[in-house]
Amino acid sequence: MSYHTVDINCSKGKLTSTKKQLILKRDEDKKSLPIEDISSVIINGFDITIHKQLLVEMGNAGKPLIICEKYKPVSILLPVSRSTDTLLTRKLATLSQKMKAALWRSLINAKCENQSALCEHLLPYSEKTKLLVTFSKSKRINKEATCAKYHWSVFREYTGIYDFSRDRGTGQVNPFLDYGYVVLLNIVLQRLLAVGLDPQFGLGHALRERSAPLAYDVIEPFRPIVDYHLAHFINEHEEVPDDIGLFKDTLANALERKYFYRERNLDLASLVEATCASLRKSIMTSNPRVFQPWTAKSLKWDG
Repeated sequence: MSYHTVDINCSKGKLTSTKKQLILKRDEDKKSLPIEDISSVIINGFDITIHKQLLVEMGNAGKPLIICEKYKPVSILLPVSRSTDTLLTRKLATLSQKMKAALWRSLINAKCENQSALCEHLLPYSEKTKLLVTFSKSKRINKEATCAKYHWSVFREYTGIYDFSRDRGTGQVNPFLDYGYVVLLNIVLQRLLAVGLDPQFGLGHALRERSAPLAYDVIEPFRPIVDYHLAHFINEHEEVPDDIGLFKDTLANALERKYFYRERNLDLASLVEATCASLRKSIMTSNPRVFQPWTAKSLKWDG
């Protein structure tokens, strides 16, 4: 049986249930889906009315509803009986340090590999790109920091912004990167919750008040997607625009385009969800080799 994560993105509508069907009503339009085929429902719409019967049916079926504000999850409605997710949360909360380290290493290796693939696309003959390609395949302790150094060197060279730095609060470029990463982080948060993973239990990031360390972990391999779109966005303008809103259309293309992962072409949200599902399976089986983070080996960056 195929299980679907349902995104409710319309601005206005009514969610209800009849005969164990999820029903979305919008003016004269009506769509339905069997609740038994749903894994979770993510509600992003601004003016969505939820009927009590839907909450009852979702609860009886053991399915969560995730409520978002500006695409950031702010609440999750769970059934009283959550034996499956209780087992998953217990597994996640009690992961051995060895297992955490192995999963974290997989994420960082994927991030470095994706940075390398991006820089090979942007400036294939740059000396920094060649160093990054070599270093991304190494097993050195300082791999992440060194790959980041070469990655941003190529970014500076490609965009012509040689004084660019990722130091917090500096330059015109960082607000654009931060905006893109926030959009990406919200997708990761949604998808972690959709597959039943609690974002508070991190692998490489430490838990702090009101933080989501697992989301900060899982986002890492996907950051180069934002970097790619911003690099091209900057090159399309004579200078970095003051209005971040201009970057929204570019970022929308990143969300809609297809990415290849395990024999399938997926949009970005589905790609993140598939990665989260792979992580879940790895945790449930206590086998780090099961986890397959996304890598851009076969991605044509220009679509």
